[in-house]
Amino acid sequence: MLKYIMRFEQLDRCPVCESPEHAAKFTLPDYLYAVPGTFEYVTCAGCATVYQNPRVALEDLEQCYPSNYFTHFAPGAAAPDGPHDAGRWTGTLRKAIRRYADGTSADDISAFAKFSGAILAWIPGAARWARYGVRDPLAASGNGGRCLEVGPGAGNTLRRLHWIGWEAFGLDVDAAAAATAQAATGCDVKVGTLTGVDFPDGYFELIFMSHVLEHLPDLRASMERCFRLLEPGGRLVVVYPNPESLGIRGTQQFSVNWDPPRHLVLPPMNAAINLLKSVGFQDFETRTSAGSAAGYRKIGRQYRAGRTGKGFENTKPSIGDRAFALYETVLVMFGAPVGEEIRITAWKPMN
Repeated sequence: MLKYIMRFEQLDRCPVCESPEHAAKFTLPDYLYAVPGTFEYVTCAGCATVYQNPRVALEDLEQCYPSNYFTHFAPGAAAPDGPHDAGRWTGTLRKAIRRYADGTSADDISAFAKFSGAILAWIPGAARWARYGVRDPLAASGNGGRCLEVGPGAGNTLRRLHWIGWEAFGLDVDAAAAATAQAATGCDVKVGTLTGVDFPDGYFELIFMSHVLEHLPDLRASMERCFRLLEPGGRLVVVYPNPESLGIRGTQQFSVNWDPPRHLVLPPMNAAINLLKSVGFQDFETRTSAGSAAGYRKIGRQYRAGRTGKGFENTKPSIGDRAFALYETVLVMFGAPVGEEIRITAWKPMN
């Protein structure tokens, strides 16, 4: 049982650009789970990264994740043997589309199915449907490579990565969360950190982390290890909350993107790119996403109204929330980097 006796450590420089200069931003309580205390955040003068300072000490970080945190729930069912439509015509069609869109092997399907897949792969969204919702940056190639998901949560994405052809591994610092993901996926999910895990260098073709970067107390060292763990030409895909989103401009300190005390560091997109360049990555694809805008705005309104400390409320976004999300979506479509999530794909050079 957590006793909530937290120690803090003062950071003398930004965890992203290492600038020693910063300005106070705000002091926040834990709106989501009511972990006792208040938590201070500052803005880096060098790269505009928002980070917790003083920060919860490394040995006390587990106290930020109460027993009802979402990764602590048991899966309730053993891992399925495969996709729900394996052996059915939809499963065959998915495989045929992936053969054309991603170059994966599909020798066990008919010539007609292959032809159908080649035609259907031209339809927008067909490839993502064929991958059970997995986005393009996470697509498996034809060589059956290895991928690592850091922080797989309940294992939903890790399971699908395995289904579409990856030899998929997981990694989580929380033993209970790792057990949940392994039971739900059948994949090997190790307990540990990126800087401490014993995978050999060059072992993975893909490393994926969704809403993990902002939790890392050793961000630079973790990105350096990702670079070493990737094979030449391999890619890192990160998704994390945008500290410069349109939603934050409206909800300010009540934005779910801050999530104190669990979120330790939130770099703007350019700051994250510069960090990844400094550890060796060279080519990048970047964008923001407004897909969570309605839900995030709903949560911010709840926090502002004082409905806090009980986890996420199971209520639907309002019409106003949906209208706001539509506006944000249009801005993102026209290239404005104001979506609630930042998505970065970074490649390790071939030599």
